[in-house]
Amino acid sequence: MNHLQRLRTRQQYFVTLNRGNEIDPNKVIRTISYDHPVYTKEGIAAQFRHPEISGPSHTHYCGAYWGWGFHEDGVVSAERVCNAIAGEVVSRFVPAPARKSLETTEDEVAA
Repeated sequence: MNHLQRLRTRQQYFVTLNRGNEIDPNKVIRTISYDHPVYTKEGIAAQFRHPEISGPSHTHYCGAYWGWGFHEDGVVSAERVCNAIAGEVVSRFVPAPARKSLETTEDEVAA
């Protein structure tokens, strides 16, 4: 966090999303619980309708909800809106369900 937040301190600060049980509780400054969007069939269907939802009447929508709910999905979504405003059609955006299954295979776990 020191580099990312440009902290000018000798103390090094770190953030973890996992393995919190391996950290000395006396060194934990704060614990925050985050949730990602819960996807429904209707919401996933809406992701595939992006061209008819975002753009008509010069109203564009961007956000992490167009993907899996991560910051990177929000950036990809914003880039898509910027390209649409600039008049460029970008077809590389693929709704989250078409990109990868939520299920992890044994091969992926072993890797």
